[in-house]
Amino acid sequence: MFRSSNEEDLDSPRVYMSWIVMISMAVNLRLISISNANEDHREAAVPNEVKTVEVNFKVGGNGRIN
Repeated sequence: MFRSSNEEDLDSPRVYMSWIVMISMAVNLRLISISNANEDHREAAVPNEVKTVEVNFKVGGNGRIN
């Protein structure tokens, strides 16, 4: 990608575009791997399992959560 060490070459729009393309490809591959992992986890989960979480809080007279 870098043919010489001249600053003009390093500041060219082509260099910036190549970095943007490489970073976006890496992000896309990471998102694809995350979505594939989520699908594998979903298939392995028990479908009838429901988890409930009880949260108790009270609101004071001044509107703050105590």
